[in-house]
Amino acid sequence: MELYLALPLTFFLVLVELVLGTAVAMLLIEPQLEVGPGFLQFMGVSIVLTLLIALWSASTLPDSPTARPLWGALAAAVVYSLFSFRPRRLPRLAAGSALVGTSGLALVTGLAAHAPAGPAGPVVASFAAASAALGASMTGMLLGHWYLVAPMLSSRPLIRLTVFLLAALVAQAAILLWLGGSVDRLGPVVWIRGAFGILMPLVMGCFVWYACRIRAMRTATGILYLAVTCVLMGDVAAKILYVMTAVPL
Repeated sequence: MELYLALPLTFFLVLVELVLGTAVAMLLIEPQLEVGPGFLQFMGVSIVLTLLIALWSASTLPDSPTARPLWGALAAAVVYSLFSFRPRRLPRLAAGSALVGTSGLALVTGLAAHAPAGPAGPVVASFAAASAALGASMTGMLLGHWYLVAPMLSSRPLIRLTVFLLAALVAQAAILLWLGGSVDRLGPVVWIRGAFGILMPLVMGCFVWYACRIRAMRTATGILYLAVTCVLMGDVAAKILYVMTAVPL
């Protein structure tokens, strides 16, 4: 497959991964409402906008049922956003859980309809880890800005997100070591993906965790800017490799 043919599906997959990972990340920081309602409202609107872009991206793919689960995810995101303006937590948690389920279904549907055939186990593991890394890094970076204007907020939510990010990156490193040899002809590209998309964010995540422990939140936010850029670039490279070679790195 030519590179330009892989780009529409790559864009769609990365967007849905981002929505799924962000929805899971929001559930991690939701329980005690330690971040305040303003952040929940901002993230709810951001997810709605991301889903609208994903729906447009799905329309560029060949005719398939790919967009249908996205409408369910959009409805769940709208409900989540609405309940973020009210103090009731349980309906918001239910909407967030529904968003996780519908965005996960949208990702599975897109893979079943358009992705190259391959063993299901490695694909599920790879996309789950990628979704977690994208969602944790992006949500963490955005959360970091709340500490800049409200420095007395608890650091626990960002620490949880950082641990979630580190776990996802370790899983991605294991998958890369497991499957990287399957694309020998693209060896340099694989190792570049590993260095910039996994190793560098892993090191940065350790620094973020330490910065959060000593409440250097401005430092943590700055590092997360770099980390989310590396994670995003690495995931785009991995998805292009997957679409072109059927190897889910």
